[in-house]
Amino acid sequence: MNAPTLRDAVLGLALESDRERLRAEQHLERLHEASAGDPEGQRRFLEQITSALGAPGPETDAFVRRFWTRLKAAHVRRMVAFQRRGEREDRVLQRLMAEMASTTRETRRRTLERRLQRAFAGGDAASLHAKEQQTLMRSELMAVLVFPALGPHVLACRDVTEEILGHRVFAHLAADVIEHDGPAARPYLPHLLRRLDEGDRGHPFREARALAAVARADASAVPAVVARVASAEPHVCVGALSTLYELGATAASGAPDAAFAVMGRTYDSDPDVRATAASALGRIARKSRPVVERLLDLTEDDVPSVRGAALTALGDMAQEPAIVVPRLIAALDDYVEENPDFQEWSDHQRIADALASYGAAASAAVGALQARIRRKEGGADQAVVQALSRIGPAALPALPALETLLDELPPDGDEREVLEEAIGTLRAAIGDLMRPDDAHEVS
Repeated sequence: MNAPTLRDAVLGLALESDRERLRAEQHLERLHEASAGDPEGQRRFLEQITSALGAPGPETDAFVRRFWTRLKAAHVRRMVAFQRRGEREDRVLQRLMAEMASTTRETRRRTLERRLQRAFAGGDAASLHAKEQQTLMRSELMAVLVFPALGPHVLACRDVTEEILGHRVFAHLAADVIEHDGPAARPYLPHLLRRLDEGDRGHPFREARALAAVARADASAVPAVVARVASAEPHVCVGALSTLYELGATAASGAPDAAFAVMGRTYDSDPDVRATAASALGRIARKSRPVVERLLDLTEDDVPSVRGAALTALGDMAQEPAIVVPRLIAALDDYVEENPDFQEWSDHQRIADALASYGAAASAAVGALQARIRRKEGGADQAVVQALSRIGPAALPALPALETLLDELPPDGDEREVLEEAIGTLRAAIGDLMRPDDAHEVS
C-alpha cells in the first residue's frame, strides 16, 4: 500500500476510521522523527504541512473542526482512564502533561514525551488497556506536533479558536498559533483581553505570549495591558505583568508609565505578584538606577522565587555593574536555587547567566566562577563555563583549570562541547591581546 501524500496524512488526522487515522499518524510521525533534534528540520516539517494544505477553504475549515472534535473526545476518554488510577499517579501524569504543554525547550519536550509513554504503558486492571491509552496519547501528541502548521486554517475558524483558547489543557495550541501569526491574529485582541480578565484562578495566564504578539501589531493594546497591572485580582495582575514581560522594550515605548506601574507591584504582599513584577521590570526598564536598586532589594526577599526573579531581572537589564556584579558574586554563595528548570545542567545557572550578560564588566567574578566550574555531583557546570567565556580576556586566568577539566571529561557529550567552545574563545582572546610583531615569537 502506498504511503499517503502529506496533505492526505494531515487531513487523515480527523478521519472517523481508527485504522486510517492511525496510518496517517504513523506517516507523520516518521516524517517528524526524520527532523527530530534539528530546529531547521522541524521548521521545514511545519512549512511542508502548511504548503501542502494550501490556502484556507471549506475543506480545511471542515478538517479543523473535525480535528478539534476528535482531540477533545480523545482527551475526555483519557481523563476517564486517569480517574481510575490512584490519586498520586493521577497527579504525576497531569503534572507531566501540563509541563509538556508549557515547555518551550525541544529536548525537555522529548524527555517528557518518553516519560508519558512509560506512564501510559502501565496501569492496573481498572485502567484502559495500555495499547488504547497509547493510541489516545498519540492523538494528543500529534496535535502538538502539527498544530503550529495549521495557523491560517485555525484562525479562519474563529469560534473554534476561541473555544480552544478557553480549554484548560489545549489553550496553548491556539495561543501558539496566535503568537506565530501576530498581526494576522489582531481580531482576537478583545478575546485575549477578556481571557486575561476572566483568567483561571490559581493558574497563570497562558496566553501572555499570544497577547504580546498581537500587542506588537496593535499599539492600543499596550495601555490596556498596563491598566490591568493595578488590578486587585492577583490572576489579572500576574497575567498583565507576564504579558509586559513578553513585550519587553515594546511595552515601554507603547506605554511610558509601564515601568512605574510595574515597580509599584514589587511591594505587593503576594509573592507571585512580586516575582512576576520583578521579572517584567528586567525586560521593560532598560536604563533606570532606581529600578536596579529596587531589584537589588528584592534579592533579599524572604521568598526564594522572588529572589530568583530579581537576580534574573538584574541580568536582563545588565546595568550598573559597579553595584550589581558584587551582589551577583555574593549570590553564588547565599542563593539556593529551587526551580528545577535552572538545575538541569548547572548548579548556578541563574547567577552565571546574569553575570554572563554583563560580559567584560563582570570581570570581578572570574575567581568566584572559576572555583565553581565543576558541579557538586561531578562534571562541568556548563552555565559557569559559558559565563567565563562571555567575560572574555579577563577570564584568561581560568583557562588552565578549564583545560584540566576538559581532559577529565568523556570524549563526547554536551559538557565537552561547551568546554571546547569556551576554551577556543579564550585562546582566541590571547591572540587578540598580542601585538602583531609578537606573534612570530610565540609561534
